[in-house]
Amino acid sequence: MASTQALQTSSYDGDRKNGRMEGHGKYTFPSGTIYTGQLLDGEFHGQGVLEYPGEYPGPTALTLP
Repeated sequence: MASTQALQTSSYDGDRKNGRMEGHGKYTFPSGTIYTGQLLDGEFHGQGVLEYPGEYPGPTALTLP
């Protein structure tokens, strides 16, 4: 019996520099978790907020080096 699995992808809406995520943006993981904040050279960097769908009562503020 063949198994069918839905294709899950991430998405990004925000600033880019040289084709990479940089500046301010919103990154959505396949799990539904959302990061909104600063990015540098394609990575989360600086201040941002993680929102977990249904797992926690509210967003979690982050400051990343």
